[in-house]
Amino acid sequence: MRAITTASAIALLLVWAANGSVASEVRSTNDFIKVCDEAVPSTACLVQYLTAVEALEWLNDPRFKNCVPDTTTLSSKEADIELRNEVRAIVPWLKKHPDLGTAKYSSSILAAIRAIYPCP
Repeated sequence: MRAITTASAIALLLVWAANGSVASEVRSTNDFIKVCDEAVPSTACLVQYLTAVEALEWLNDPRFKNCVPDTTTLSSKEADIELRNEVRAIVPWLKKHPDLGTAKYSSSILAAIRAIYPCP
């Protein structure tokens, strides 16, 4: 299950705000793909990704259990690289499942995470 430090999350949000970036309103899987389908996912994309993943974890519902790599022991730079790698793995999976295009993006991300990072 994902565990990121509060400092990492705050740092991402501060960088995002400092850049003056305003992420598109991401609601559907297609919206998420539009924002995040880049060779190097943007900070705005990472904020959307973390928002979805953290929201699922805060629900503390066993149905939403996931096993993405834990980044709490990584430096901020290493965690940033790991998050971008996760998004680079998730976007192609989502594109292979066009039936999820209009679904809420957080649900689709959970499906992708479960497929890519299965729990033991």
